[in-house]
Amino acid sequence: MSRLIILLLLTELALIPCTAWAQSVLPNGSVEDGDGTTPDFFYREGPFDALAWASDHSLTGIRSLKARSGWPGEAWWVSEAFPVQADVHYRISMWVWQENLNTNPINDDYRWAMVIRFGTGESNGHLSGIIAPDHYTWLDQSVSNAGWYEVFVELEAPANAQYADWDLRKRVSASGQVWVDDIEAIPVGDELIPGEMNAVGIVNAISAHMTFSGDDNDNSSAELSTRPTGTEIWTDQGEMNRFGGSFRLSTDTLPDLPHDVRIVLDDPDGIEGEAEHILFNIEPGDEGDVTLVGWSSTYAELVSGNYTIYWDETETVGAVHISLPTASRHLLLPLNGFGIDLLTGATSFTVTEEFSMYNLTWIKGHDWGTTTTTIYITSIPGWMMWSCVASNLNEAEFTTSTWPVQFAEYGVPTSTPVTVHSEQQPYATPAVLIEDTEAIQGTAMLFEYLSPWADWFDLVGELPVQGVGGNENGFGFRPPLADGPVSGANAVLSFSHLELQPGYPEDEFDVATRYTSGLGHALSVEGWWDDLEQQDWETVAGQAIDDILNTNDCWTTVSQQPMLRAYVGADRPGSAEAIAQLDVLVALSYWLESHDDPDGEQLAQTLTQTLPYFWNEQHQTFVNNAPNGGISTGDSWYTIQLHCDLARLAMIGNMTARGLFFDSLPAVIAFGQNVNYDFPVFFQYGTWEPISGSEPDVAGAYAWVMLAAWQLSGDQMYFDEAEAAIQALRGNGLNMTYEMHMTAASAAACAKLYDITGEPEYLDLLNLSLSNLLRHFWLYEMDFGYASEYTTMCGVNAMHTIHYIAAKEQHEVYRYLREAVETAGDAIDPDLEIMLNRILERMDDPVWYALPPHLPADAIDDNPQIGYNDLELFIPLEDLRDGAQQSGQIGQELYGAGAVFTFAGGYVSVSDGEFRQDLANISSLPQIPQIHSVYPNPANPKVTFRIDIPSGLMRSELRLEITNLLGRHVDSFVLPPTISETQLVNWDATNFASGIYFARLNWQGGTSHPHRFTILR
Repeated sequence: MSRLIILLLLTELALIPCTAWAQSVLPNGSVEDGDGTTPDFFYREGPFDALAWASDHSLTGIRSLKARSGWPGEAWWVSEAFPVQADVHYRISMWVWQENLNTNPINDDYRWAMVIRFGTGESNGHLSGIIAPDHYTWLDQSVSNAGWYEVFVELEAPANAQYADWDLRKRVSASGQVWVDDIEAIPVGDELIPGEMNAVGIVNAISAHMTFSGDDNDNSSAELSTRPTGTEIWTDQGEMNRFGGSFRLSTDTLPDLPHDVRIVLDDPDGIEGEAEHILFNIEPGDEGDVTLVGWSSTYAELVSGNYTIYWDETETVGAVHISLPTASRHLLLPLNGFGIDLLTGATSFTVTEEFSMYNLTWIKGHDWGTTTTTIYITSIPGWMMWSCVASNLNEAEFTTSTWPVQFAEYGVPTSTPVTVHSEQQPYATPAVLIEDTEAIQGTAMLFEYLSPWADWFDLVGELPVQGVGGNENGFGFRPPLADGPVSGANAVLSFSHLELQPGYPEDEFDVATRYTSGLGHALSVEGWWDDLEQQDWETVAGQAIDDILNTNDCWTTVSQQPMLRAYVGADRPGSAEAIAQLDVLVALSYWLESHDDPDGEQLAQTLTQTLPYFWNEQHQTFVNNAPNGGISTGDSWYTIQLHCDLARLAMIGNMTARGLFFDSLPAVIAFGQNVNYDFPVFFQYGTWEPISGSEPDVAGAYAWVMLAAWQLSGDQMYFDEAEAAIQALRGNGLNMTYEMHMTAASAAACAKLYDITGEPEYLDLLNLSLSNLLRHFWLYEMDFGYASEYTTMCGVNAMHTIHYIAAKEQHEVYRYLREAVETAGDAIDPDLEIMLNRILERMDDPVWYALPPHLPADAIDDNPQIGYNDLELFIPLEDLRDGAQQSGQIGQELYGAGAVFTFAGGYVSVSDGEFRQDLANISSLPQIPQIHSVYPNPANPKVTFRIDIPSGLMRSELRLEITNLLGRHVDSFVLPPTISETQLVNWDATNFASGIYFARLNWQGGTSHPHRFTILR
């Protein structure tokens, strides 16, 4: 398990032990006392070098007993004889640490054991008159290595027994090494023997806990009372609840001041030691506390914020319970979706604290293998994770599929009214956000880490399409089942992140925030994000230009004008689509901003010449088809996408695109206003009436177009239109998305409006757009079937109803999402921003593998629906699939071929209103030097600054200064002399840490506005 990066406050554990332990009859069980090389009361049997009084591991103190293999024969650490009483029960225990043990002993000679013997006397400390067979308690060798866990047995001393001894025994062929500590032999019976008392602060109260042994007839009780520290009068809190070997109870609401806590024990059979136990100066907790109340080998209780997390070997029956003090219903966590009891009868249960978390671990043997199950309770209230790994699977047959989190009442599964705000879309983000009014009284966000499941998916031969969801009975991941028994070395059976948040969402924006923050927290796991793949996009870009220019089946002719087909070899003679021309032209044009490539310039010129052919005289607007005479209907997202592309070209000086853009805008605005920005799937040209369907996210992309028009022209009308249209995003909740890059464009538009106006409503709409977009990312690695040879991580579904990764949507989403993140900057939640940047820096990988030369030939369909797939062309397949199917079933798309240039560095930020001026000097060059753009952003490690310099300052000394987020100087240098008004300057961040930086220009008499960028290493 990789450790977590959860950089939040660690709640201090304040467990105050009481010293009233039952008396062990075995002296020096802590093995701390002794001289030389041997502890008091213990001796060796066997090779001296195999047995050591060790200090490299210890549970308490600094010493333990160690035994290791490497010498023939048996080896024992043995206690001297200690007194016992005949017919009395004793609980004999030790704590074990083990390394490199044989996990598959073929017989008992290969095992380790705790051995107990009884006798009638002792001689020189050694047991004599042995009257019963040796009693073996075997160590758990289902795992080779294990931290401290308890091994214990309850035995009745036989008649006439007066003494016993204990030994740790390495059998003749056992391997590895074992340490033991804290050895005890405690008498048990009807008499109550008090153990440890703990009292800890929970939310506005105190939880008290007392362990005990004995009381075999179950007739003892305990009363809890409290008083403010320094006062005399006790307030009765009631009789404590009895669970196995402990009493526990939480107080009523207490004032926020220190209290003394008293437990009074009562047993008609008598009590060994004191009946009254008091702890002083215990403070009630608050909602920010995560506290371990207590635990033993059969029980654990923690408090995480408002929620109590509880497990008991006999009471909770194979599940962990999570409850609120005010709720009659609770959550029941079997911690897997197969209906397997992973907890009851575990050979080992431990609670440890590591990396600001409490880790509860059960190791259990089954007739089909061994499971290691851990629930990680983080230091953040309501946050937890769990995992289960099965080892040595042998004929495992799982026939039941259940929710790993269930609603229950008094431990019995039940149903409860819920609202499922979001569940997994096919192949996409494996998360569910559910709201419940009875058990959670708030929301639960569960994310399933699917990448580690690859071994299980291979074993069952099936990949889940939509496995994470929920209903009135429960929620989580329901894994695919095998048709019959399965065998294998290891497999993950659960790997989940759960975030509980009390209180109900106020509105759709609160729902969106809970979704995005929960996702950001889940994906803050270190090790979840694989190392970046460094792809050679520069070489591929040159090859793609050559492939497009010189492959006849990429081209068709319309009115004697060469135009790109939509697909390689598509049989649509005499017609073309604007979306194909613009996809390549926009990305290529931005790439040419920083590259000198004559073939690329030729291709861009040819594609620019195609644009006027998509003008429709009848409706006075730019359309997708050429020829387009008689066109009567259109698709909303196509229409808005075309105008987004024209605007992007206008921003970098393409006058043909600019003219078509502004000439077409009156018709586009008439359309938007006529449908009141509730865009249909299909509409009627001319009347602009809706025909059918709904595309909610197009309203945000329409607002992006209007903002581009405003920034290009300065006409306030366009800004007002953007503000009106963006309101149509409201009311869609987490069901806004129709076309992925329309949702991403919505996010970019909201970020711009927030950046310009500072109005919080636009930040809310930004988060709503981001949450909708994030629902459709493939945030795990398939690693199944064909996909074991390529990357799907950080791919995005093409549409809400199309469940494959398409290069067109992939690179468009990348451009708009990056623009949104750059523009919003620090206004985005930090965890969310980190996650978005990690996604952005990996979004090129699926496109890389959508290029046929990078895919195994057998992973590509050789009979696509449209045209043909040329395995030598650096033109992407439309559909990169999940691995269970071949990719390229649709065809090889030219209207996604621009992705190569986008990821080769062609994307230039257009955030913060920074647009390049066009050839007609639409708006003059800046009167002061300024950083126009930074790319790539995020960068790793080299970044390029594009700097605009007015002619009057071209001979001045300009210094570029880099500072970090705290404003501290990082680097600076003087720009080389230039005779150009635009200069590209490179900076290598190899020697600098990941983080957010700012760049600014300094010159005599002035300083530019700082430009924000990110380095991710």
